[in-house]
Amino acid sequence: MMKPISRALRALTALQRYHVLLRRGYRPNQAARVVTRRSRISRATLTRWLALVRGKPQHTWPNVLMPRWTGRVRRELAPAAWAMLKRDYLSERRALADCIKRLQQAAIAHGWWLPARRSLQRRIKSELGPQRTRALAGKR
Repeated sequence: MMKPISRALRALTALQRYHVLLRRGYRPNQAARVVTRRSRISRATLTRWLALVRGKPQHTWPNVLMPRWTGRVRRELAPAAWAMLKRDYLSERRALADCIKRLQQAAIAHGWWLPARRSLQRRIKSELGPQRTRALAGKR
C-alpha cells in the first residue's frame, strides 16, 4: 500500500506530464494515452485526478491530491497512564497485551487518550525492555 505522500507525488507527476504534453500541442486523448502508459495508471484514475485539480492553481495541487492526510500528529500520553502501564508491566510477569488491555479499560474510566496499541508496544520495548529484564531477573 502506498503512503499518502507517495500517492500524491505520483498523481502530481502524472498531471504535470499531462499538462506539459498539452502545451507541446498534443490533443487531450493523445496526452492521456501517453501519461497513462508511462505512469502505469488507468484512464479513469487520470480523469479522477484531473477532476480534482480542475480550476485550481497548480501550486495547490499537492494539497488537493491528499486531502485527508494531516501528517504525523504527536500527542503525549497522560503521565498517570504511562505510570500505570510501566508499573503493571514491570511488576508482574504479565504479557504486554494484557497490560495494554488493562490500560485501555482504565483509560475509558479516567478519560485518558491512548495511542494505538502498536505505538504503546514500541514505546514499552524501547524504553522499558532492559528494565523489564532486570526486574524479572531480580524476582527469581
